[in-house]
Amino acid sequence: MLLLEIVYGVLAAWLALYGLNSLLLTVIYVWVRRHVPQPAARPSIWPKVTVQLPIYNELHVVERSIAAAAALDYPRELLQIQVLDDSTDETRLVAQRAPCPDRH
Repeated sequence: MLLLEIVYGVLAAWLALYGLNSLLLTVIYVWVRRHVPQPAARPSIWPKVTVQLPIYNELHVVERSIAAAAALDYPRELLQIQVLDDSTDETRLVAQRAPCPDRH
């Protein structure tokens, strides 16, 4: 009988902790939803940014990676995209053929 009481006590404590954890997560969720930060104002002076794409044998990913970097919402004259490719397969050819505006 004592063993059942111990097991019952351990399980009841575990369920109580689980319930408190759920309650805490719900309170945090509600608090965060009420205090959503406002987006920052767009800067008046934009810094120059370099996006580096390290690639190594990423034949099926390299074209999408370059396209995603080129689609960044940033002033084109201040954005530099570098593809760092040490591939030993055909990835280099795919990267060279990838459409990228203002290629240097």
